[in-house]
Amino acid sequence: AFHLPTGRRVDLSPEELALFPALVSRWVWFVDNSRICHLKSDRYQRVLRLVLIDLTTGVERLLFEEKTDSGYLEPHPVLGAPPNIRYLPDTDEVLWWSERDGWGHLYLADAASGQIQRQLTSGKWQVRDLIDVDTAERTVLFTAGGLASEDPILRSLARVPLDGGSPVVLVRGDFARGEAAVRSEPVAAPTDVLRPSG
Repeated sequence: AFHLPTGRRVDLSPEELALFPALVSRWVWFVDNSRICHLKSDRYQRVLRLVLIDLTTGVERLLFEEKTDSGYLEPHPVLGAPPNIRYLPDTDEVLWWSERDGWGHLYLADAASGQIQRQLTSGKWQVRDLIDVDTAERTVLFTAGGLASEDPILRSLARVPLDGGSPVVLVRGDFARGEAAVRSEPVAAPTDVLRPSG
């Protein structure tokens, strides 16, 4: 990491061998001016961990980790799409996407303990894209396949509270009542689709 005004360099721990470099796969993002989150995986993608890196010291802090003995772990159902993972620094929580129950769902974890606090979504459907997290309202906006329609290809836009409760479908993706379909490809970045207010 380089501090551009002074040219000061901070060495970070080396990245493990990955299919795509972290910057290309968007497995690195800024939390603020001095910290970044880095999603790391082992070579066989059986360990997926989120670390917080202090850019002034190079010190890493493990926020959350998931492991599997078989198969592999991905942070999104589509290879190369932005991870469905967020660090919430104000509450020291991690919003984590996982297929641990057989379906792609959202979980809320405590970053201090590394433990899951609650499963936010569940059922025989899949969270597709994490769109936005409103930390003031403590809600998550996401797209889902199979939630409001039996066809898993059609995406619905939904919201779920971080503190527990059922998802609420905001826009159906099946034209059932004439609503426009939700985008079917992964969303590049929340700022591309949301007003500043969310």
